[in-house]
Amino acid sequence: MKFSLVTLYMEELEPSLAFYRDLLGMQELRRIDTPGGAIVFLGQGGNVELELIAGKQYAGSRYTGFSIGFDVDDMEAAIAKLEEQGIKKVSGPANAGGTTILAFLEGPSGEQVELIQH
Repeated sequence: MKFSLVTLYMEELEPSLAFYRDLLGMQELRRIDTPGGAIVFLGQGGNVELELIAGKQYAGSRYTGFSIGFDVDDMEAAIAKLEEQGIKKVSGPANAGGTTILAFLEGPSGEQVELIQH
């Protein structure tokens, strides 16, 4: 058994697609148009994909209790780029022990996005 995907549900696809694709550099792997919206799979050349499922039935969906992590080479530059686009920083950057630095931001659907610099 292997871990293969994380699914996020949202009413509007475009804010999340722009965030994960355009700001965080994920590639759109495939798209399925549905009667009520769309399903888009994103990846970065690894085994785990991010599945965005959009439709009016998910109006008001907000996420708590987990985060989606992304490695970054330059924490300050990554935060500055995201804040310029109106992405809200929740906490950090903070040292997580050794040379690891963490920061947490709020994604377009309320999900927690973790930036990790090793």
